[in-house]
Amino acid sequence: LACAEARVGWAVVECGLGGRRDSTNVLGAEVALLTSVELEHTEVLGDTLAAIAAEKAAIVAERGALLACVPPHLTPAVREEARRRRGGSVTQLPPSADRDADNVELARLALDELGRRGATAAAD
Repeated sequence: LACAEARVGWAVVECGLGGRRDSTNVLGAEVALLTSVELEHTEVLGDTLAAIAAEKAAIVAERGALLACVPPHLTPAVREEARRRRGGSVTQLPPSADRDADNVELARLALDELGRRGATAAAD
């Protein structure tokens, strides 16, 4: 509601828990980023990395793009969940030893994807 009232064209919104149960799912984001998969919130997300990756991938909206920084062995779980949710595309970035650099690369990929979808920066 706050974004609509402020006439925000697009916004960066961080998920709390992430995944299908996250309250940000109501936004219908065109682009979603999955920055990492760790054994966290296992009582809700699942008790294996593959289960957590799939649950977090459920944040992708229908026809949305999912940019995921996950190890290659988790990519199938991420792709399958995105397919089930009718996500438009999945781009997988293998994690490096430098999480900050990975996040910068995900941000660059997100901006590229938004540009392909017609987002532009407003000149003030």
